[in-house]
Amino acid sequence: MYKVEIHANILQTFLDENWKQEMGKTQELLLTVLIIAIMALLFFGLKINQMKVFLLLTAVITVAYWAVAGIFYENGYLLPLLYPMVTPIILSIYHVGYQYLMERKAKKRLEGIFGKYVSKEVAASIVKGGEDALKLGGQKKDVAVLFVDIRGFTPLSESLPPEKVVEILNRYLELTTKAVFDNKGTVDKFIGDATMAIYNAPLDLDDYVLCAVKTGLDMAAAARNLEKELTVVTDKRVGFGVGINCGEAVIGNIGTSSRMDYTAIGNTVNIAARLEGQAKAGEVVISQAVYDRLKGRIQAVSLGKRNLKGITGESEVYRVEQIYENTGK
Repeated sequence: MYKVEIHANILQTFLDENWKQEMGKTQELLLTVLIIAIMALLFFGLKINQMKVFLLLTAVITVAYWAVAGIFYENGYLLPLLYPMVTPIILSIYHVGYQYLMERKAKKRLEGIFGKYVSKEVAASIVKGGEDALKLGGQKKDVAVLFVDIRGFTPLSESLPPEKVVEILNRYLELTTKAVFDNKGTVDKFIGDATMAIYNAPLDLDDYVLCAVKTGLDMAAAARNLEKELTVVTDKRVGFGVGINCGEAVIGNIGTSSRMDYTAIGNTVNIAARLEGQAKAGEVVISQAVYDRLKGRIQAVSLGKRNLKGITGESEVYRVEQIYENTGK
């Protein structure tokens, strides 16, 4: 618009006395509250993840408001045009902040859950999977499964006060958990004085069968050190018996939506539990499957064929003596 046109419009306004009236403070406040209320109801009425829908409807409402403002303008009234733009911006900022806090809360929740079963490093990796990590269901996966049980615990518990028994049990379970975590395994569950651990789940793990065997040997060594301390308070001898198997199992969250366990089930797990029953105190007993995968990397002695309860046919079992050096571990 040229300067002469501007001057002409100003002059025409004076001649016609066509002054535009601004809204009073009270009316402006009521209009502001109304706009914010409509936007807020729209925002909170939608699910928090429907931000695109919110922005689309906000754009429609803004255009409609400007159309109404144009009608008012033609009738000599000025409506504020800033509020329809500022309100969605404020709510969008709130949305981003809310999403950030909810994601942090979800991550803390996942870390709290998985931190009971895996090391902090593994738990941090799991939380990247978000809420999917908490869904029911399972998948078939090749894993190594370890069972360890305290030998001689029953007579020990009968000879000591309950408080001392619990203290000793907790020390043994702490020992088993540390050995599992140190070798990147997952503590599946505690069953009385026994511990079950799995390897290669929930995260993929290189050389997971060897990790399981190393865990067993670490447990046996640590148990011998703890046993020396216990001789001060009791003449009872205790030690770990470890059984390890590998193969396909069903891995996942099993239970209900209100109570679930991350666990492994299947024949692979059953055989590992039976192998643990074959191990004497201080022994790490493995299956033929474990021996075949680690042949040449471990020193193991055949214990012959055994009938394992609930398992069809005889099974060759081995006692691990040591892991050879330069195995990559």
